[in-house]
Formats: sequence, C-alpha cells, structure tokens
Amino acid sequence: MNTTTTQFVPPSARQIREHLDRYAVTGPSRLMMWLPTAGLAAVIVLSFTGQGAGLFLAWLLLLGIVVFTSIRAGRTRSIEQRAVRVQELALLRHYPQALRLSWRLLPAVTVNGEVHGRLVALMGHALEQVGAYEQAIVVYDWLIERLPQGHPASLQLQAQRAIAQIAAQRLADADRSLRSLRGVADGSPPGPLSAAYRLAILYQLVHTGHDEDALAVGGNLVDELRPLGVEAGLGYALMATAEQRMIQRRPEEADHYQSEARTWWTRATLLMPARVLRARFPEIPAELEGLAASLAPSNPVARERGPQPHD
Repeated sequence: MNTTTTQFVPPSARQIREHLDRYAVTGPSRLMMWLPTAGLAAVIVLSFTGQGAGLFLAWLLLLGIVVFTSIRAGRTRSIEQRAVRVQELALLRHYPQALRLSWRLLPAVTVNGEVHGRLVALMGHALEQVGAYEQAIVVYDWLIERLPQGHPASLQLQAQRAIAQIAAQRLADADRSLRSLRGVADGSPPGPLSAAYRLAILYQLVHTGHDEDALAVGGNLVDELRPLGVEAGLGYALMATAEQRMIQRRPEEADHYQSEARTWWTRATLLMPARVLRARFPEIPAELEGLAASLAPSNPVARERGPQPHD
C-alpha cells in the first residue's frame, strides 16, 4: 500500500494475505504475563529478610513493577484509542485513511484477539467500500477460516463476502455462499445476520437483472434491513433501481413504477448521500438522483409507511 503519496493505492490480494498471516493473533507472551507475579513473589521474599539491603531491593523491585505495569497499561490504552480511531474513520467514510491506519496498527495488536479481529473486519469493510472487492474477499475468507463454523460473526461475514463476490463478478461463488446461508438466515430472528443476508439476496437479484423478483421481496424490506442502520439505504437504493428499470419493461405502468422508485430513493438518500450509494453499487442509474427533488410533499402518510408490495 502506497503511504508516501496522497493517492490511495490499495494493497493487492496477495499482500493482504501475507500481512494477515504475518501478524495473526499470537496471544500475550507468557513471560510478560508472569513477570509481574514473579516480581511480587521476589518482593515478598526480600521483605522477609529484614536486612537493609534486602528491603532496599524489595522496594526497588516494587517500584520497577509499578513502572512496568503503568507502561503496559498506557500502551494498551494507546492501541485501543487508535483502534477506535479506525472505527471513527470508517463511520465517517474516510476509508483510505481507515485502511492505512488499520494496516499500520495490526502488528501491535497480535496479543489482543478482540481488537485484532475488529481491525481486520474494518479492513475488509474499507476495502469493499473503495471497490477493492478481491482484496475484501481475501480478508473475509481469512476471518471466516478462523471462526467456529456456525458462529454468528462467521455467518454475517459470509453474507458480506457474498456481496463482495457479486461485485467482483464471482457470481457462482456468491450463489454458493448464499445457498449455504439460506436455512440459517431464514430461521434466525430479525438482526444483523438476517438483514445482511436480505441485502445480499437483493443485490444478487438486481445485479443479475431479476428486477421483478427483487420487487417481490420488497414488502417487509424496511423492517428487515433496519438492523443495518444507515446501510439499509443501500437496500432501498437497490429497490429504487429495480423500480426504475421496470419503467422500460412496462411503460404502460410507468407512473406507478416512477412513484415507487421515487419513494425508495428518497428513503435511501435520507440515510446515505446519493454519491455514496452510486459509488457503492454502480448498478444504480443516474436518473434516480433527480427523483428526490420531485417528491410530492403532500403525502406524508405514504412516505411514513414506505413503498407497498406489488400485487
């Protein structure tokens, strides 16, 4: 990854894999874990000698333990703060900066599995957002390989990987990923997993031109995608895309599809800027950007209820 210029160049898939393998979680050093305990034991032994030299050494050793522990705690806090900064950058959609910082920070968190996993997941998310889909797939694969089969985090990562696979034109791989998730996602309660799965299915349908099938799943989409937060806007934008395409296929129902497309697009742009939506999913047509401005303000009930399923 080029960090010497302002132009962002994402690392290659091979570089990503090598970096992740080189700085995988190792766990804390046993020596570092036992050193304070051993030091305290030595302090106790020296304090029982009752000799001046022994007491002096005990106090000196105790001071060293306090300094050592303080330095370790300060370093841990600093690393955690930098990890939080990566998350903040991602939330602000500063994805190149988030990726650069997570890349540099990864060697420092190999002893902290929770922070390490969070950083790697953010790295995959950032790569996907900048269009580096093959690299994002490598990151998701790496994480999935290290999680227990059936773990909720693994299942959600598989749904995210399916979206990246579709964008990378690896449609057969995406179809296998979604088929493996179907039973689990359909049987799971509303939450991040089912929402990510619904978004992936919707993207697959829109990407492959199955617009009528995409519209058929839109009835409860607002509730189904709610766990995604602002990223639910991606699903709304995909629905708007399917509605807009139907105008060409069924011109006799153009007013209906135009109205539905407008409503979905307005919902999407209330959550995410139009430029972000179109950068994330190039399938979204430019014609949709003019729809929000023409939304009639006289029907707040329809806007509140959202688009209704087609008959």
